[in-house]
Amino acid sequence: MSDIQTFPQDEVTNRRGQPTMAQVIDGARSPEEMMSLLAAAFPKATMGEVQQAIMAQIQKITEEVSKNQGDLAAMEHVKAVVARDVEGGDKTKLGESLERLAIQGDRDAAAILAEIDNPDQKEFWRLFDEAVEIDPFWSKTEGGGHQCKKGAVHDTPEKLVAAYRARDLATPRIAT
Repeated sequence: MSDIQTFPQDEVTNRRGQPTMAQVIDGARSPEEMMSLLAAAFPKATMGEVQQAIMAQIQKITEEVSKNQGDLAAMEHVKAVVARDVEGGDKTKLGESLERLAIQGDRDAAAILAEIDNPDQKEFWRLFDEAVEIDPFWSKTEGGGHQCKKGAVHDTPEKLVAAYRARDLATPRIAT
């Protein structure tokens, strides 16, 4: 897979605000507009370079679609499990609802509950909270959630925790 974002002849111009090929491709509303905008923005680009940029965007979109389909399936599964708790109302806490279902023999609820109680998950979210405290692109919301500002390199909890762990590993420890 190619990660072409800009081309060597355009690097200097791109630093001054010219969009990348990827940005032009993403922003186009039709194939005709895409080609017109690419031709105008990158007059020195070859068809091979344009095809490479398009293939990179196709790969990126394909990966996003695949991830989104997996996320959708997971959400539908959790939604179905939570909907099984007919005893609990809308104000019932998720943990209580899952516990009630697990006690009633719902294997899916028990599996979700086990994952919530997984020590590795708890450690991940502990590290995430620590990382959010020091990362200028992340903040806690009033509702207790988290938000990431546009432009963050570590724009998912997984990326942020991986960077935080890598930083911790790279930081020398002073023996006390």
